[in-house]
Amino acid sequence: MEDVNFQGKTDPQILKESLENSGISKNTILQNVEKLKKSYLNHLETNIYKFNAKLLPGVNNLLKKLSEYQDVKIGLLTGNIKEGAQIKLNRFDLKKYFSFGAYGNDSAIRNELPAIAKNRIEKLFNKEIDYKNIFIIGDTVHDINCAKNSGSISIAVGTGWVEKEILMAEKPDFYLENLKDMDQILTIIKQI
Repeated sequence: MEDVNFQGKTDPQILKESLENSGISKNTILQNVEKLKKSYLNHLETNIYKFNAKLLPGVNNLLKKLSEYQDVKIGLLTGNIKEGAQIKLNRFDLKKYFSFGAYGNDSAIRNELPAIAKNRIEKLFNKEIDYKNIFIIGDTVHDINCAKNSGSISIAVGTGWVEKEILMAEKPDFYLENLKDMDQILTIIKQI
């Protein structure tokens, strides 16, 4: 698994790449995917509280502030499978901020997730939305690329393991060192 870069990929993609790298056939992976998923979720649920996980600065304040706006809908677009994402959100009591999501079990292909999220927004709120009014905030090149691929606004954040130069090479619409500066983020959102 040391040879697999996990950053910004979907859980199904990570599973496939890491197991195939270990010499396990596609057929064996497909036959055992539910067992693997169950095992992963059990380990995640058990271990997420054992280690010193930390919420990145500004995240809670940003979600709290955005949730106060009637015309802003907060969704989670992640490569995590839904159950895993829920465990991670529960760790920091963030689940309450997200009214919908698009997850790795919706599609193993990251660039398909914005369309799934858009469809869910429209059904849930009975309102059509243009991609140019969707913001995808993330700290990997895959976050930037899936935003750009869909026509959404990309906000790259330097809080992950990817160097700023690498993120900037993908030409995000905006770049932030972190999510601490609430005024800066609100200015970006309001100007679009």
